[in-house]
Amino acid sequence: MYIAHLDMDAFFASVSLLKYPFLTNFPVVIGGVNKAIYTPKYVAKNNSYDCALLNSYNGRSVISTANYIARKLGLHSGMSLVKAAELANRQRSEVILLPTDFELYKEFSKKFKNIVKNILPENTDIENVGIDEIYFDLRNLSIESIILYCQKIQQTIKKELDLTCSIGLATSKLMAKMASDMQKPFVRFSTRFI
Repeated sequence: MYIAHLDMDAFFASVSLLKYPFLTNFPVVIGGVNKAIYTPKYVAKNNSYDCALLNSYNGRSVISTANYIARKLGLHSGMSLVKAAELANRQRSEVILLPTDFELYKEFSKKFKNIVKNILPENTDIENVGIDEIYFDLRNLSIESIILYCQKIQQTIKKELDLTCSIGLATSKLMAKMASDMQKPFVRFSTRFI
């Protein structure tokens, strides 16, 4: 009997970077800031992008999420943006600050959940526990079938949405969540069993 926990990897940051692919190789944090001010803009005059930097932020918001490059700098969800800006400045790292875009996140949440639903057997119990994570019950399948389903889910999400996810398998929800967390930062097409 196995329960699977699927957790999208750095979901807000990963989805935002689909919108701004030119920022993929930079440290990026997502925070509740004014979209009009902090949305990257193309500057035709010098063929570049004007992006807001975390380093100059002095408001009262927190990091919703950070991409894995920013996490290596010690920036993480729940950290105040002011504290994060101080840390980035101490490290002399320029970090891009993007606004949250919940409409976009909801759209991609529906897409990845539909992929999972369409791949799993018809009567599989799927429990929605957040915008970027779900549990699904695989108790009636062989271990070989479970592995194939999980790999297909990961591969299809990557192919269709260009996003990655971690999947943990265990005999309880708590252990399955711990197993998926052990896959962070992500290991492509990998499933952890506990």
